Amino acid sequence: MASTPVIEAIRLTKAHARRQLLDEVSLSVARGDLYALVGGAGSGKTALLRALVGLSYPDTGSARIMGQVPGPGAYRVFQRVGFLSADPPVRRGVSVRHDVEMGLSLAGIVEPGAADRALSLLGIQDLAEHPAASLGDDDRRLLGIARAIAPSPELLVLDEPTRGLGGLERRRVLDLLRMLSVEREITMIVATRVADGVVESASHVGVMRGGRLVAEFDREGLRERGREHVEIVVSDPPRAALVLEERLGLTDFAVCQERLIRIYVPGTRVSEINSALVADGIEVTSLSVNAGALVELLERLSGEGEASQ
Repeated sequence: MASTPVIEAIRLTKAHARRQLLDEVSLSVARGDLYALVGGAGSGKTALLRALVGLSYPDTGSARIMGQVPGPGAYRVFQRVGFLSADPPVRRGVSVRHDVEMGLSLAGIVEPGAADRALSLLGIQDLAEHPAASLGDDDRRLLGIARAIAPSPELLVLDEPTRGLGGLERRRVLDLLRMLSVEREITMIVATRVADGVVESASHVGVMRGGRLVAEFDREGLRERGREHVEIVVSDPPRAALVLEERLGLTDFAVCQERLIRIYVPGTRVSEINSALVADGIEVTSLSVNAGALVELLERLSGEGEASQ
């Protein structure tokens, strides 16, 4: 019997000021997954995370975390959730350490040293006595992550944890997420840009664009889509598949929607494939070679590589 998902969203919609923030978004995150939610600015990533943790309510659809609907009645469940917002706030009049300790206290956790351990994992232990409100943007983001991980949560919901960070800090955060996922088996959903490095450690990737979840991959599927391949659109996919197998000896291909066949071979074989299909009376209406670069694939799906409108 399948276990209950840690996160489940069912056909979430949300509009604001005549803009559709979420459009029929459904997804599921299993225990132990690191789910990378990829998309550009305005794609709906932040709106989805806010709906999942109860900071906003969808117009239609439903969300559950650990089986509970977000809201006041799910307080005990959300004590087990660490959350990083897109723009992490800081508390005025307190030190960096006290800021994290206050978060622990609000979660009902009394654990001496937990705040210092979290700050150390982020490399900002030397800032423990500094006023939290005096931190620059990068250190505020690191403090926000420390606040999220300090209670040793079962689930982390993180909105662009590496955004704007320098190379050293970015690598430290990516290594930390990988460690928390692999060694501590913490479930995560992480909103991120394609090039921010989270995808490489993800067990699953969802691609957001225009408020919709336009694609999802598990690790193997992402690896497959990232390989070099030839894409063809043909008039008769079943016959084309027979030609590929019987005449060309190809078996590593997939018949997809809209008469598309994706063939995992080097692009140098494109002419051979086209000739064999045409010789058998199969019309080839489109033929292209995909170099298989993973970043380019995700940027194309999410629209991140396009100029802003």
